[in-house]
Amino acid sequence: MKRIGASLTAILLALTLTACDDTDSGTTQSAEVIQSEPQASNQVGELLTIAEANLELEGYEVEAVSDDGKMILDKGNWTVIEQKQNDNQVLLTVTKNEETKSEDAPPAEEQPAEEPVPAAPATESKPEEVTNSQGLDQYGAVHACGDIWETALKNEFPASKVKLHTLAGILAATLDEDDTWFIKIEASVDKNTLNVECSVGGSLDQPEAVPLNVY
Repeated sequence: MKRIGASLTAILLALTLTACDDTDSGTTQSAEVIQSEPQASNQVGELLTIAEANLELEGYEVEAVSDDGKMILDKGNWTVIEQKQNDNQVLLTVTKNEETKSEDAPPAEEQPAEEPVPAAPATESKPEEVTNSQGLDQYGAVHACGDIWETALKNEFPASKVKLHTLAGILAATLDEDDTWFIKIEASVDKNTLNVECSVGGSLDQPEAVPLNVY
């Protein structure tokens, strides 16, 4: 009987020790859960300046990277779009605000101003050509008058030098009501200057010149 009693005592002691071990193990696991790293507050959607301030107040080290790989200059122009935590360090991924992106965009290339096209120079309007009913104009009448007086003066002064000034020496050229031209031009006989007058009618192809006066 003594041996049976000792065996039972040994068994009860072993069970008691096993229960204590289980209790200690559970306590240790609970402590590990309690001692796990706390999570940082979620800053997604906040401006980078605000997010950094909040996390630094919580005691975290903050690092920020841009989503386009560009350098972050003015932190107030960036918004947090992603947050990752590794122990006491928090990595924030940020994107630039749309308004700031539009301001940073290069200005549209200015089109060169079109140069005004110079206006075509105004052409001088020629005076309406005056002719008689058969198409005889002033110059045709002057030449006809010059021809007839040149012939007459050469016949009158065969030894002299005769010249009719039908360009620079036109003194009068008017179209009369009887459809004939009255012409007065200068003539030179040697060193003497004369004025000759004609009445010229007909057409441009067949002018009819009548000598009037010479003086």
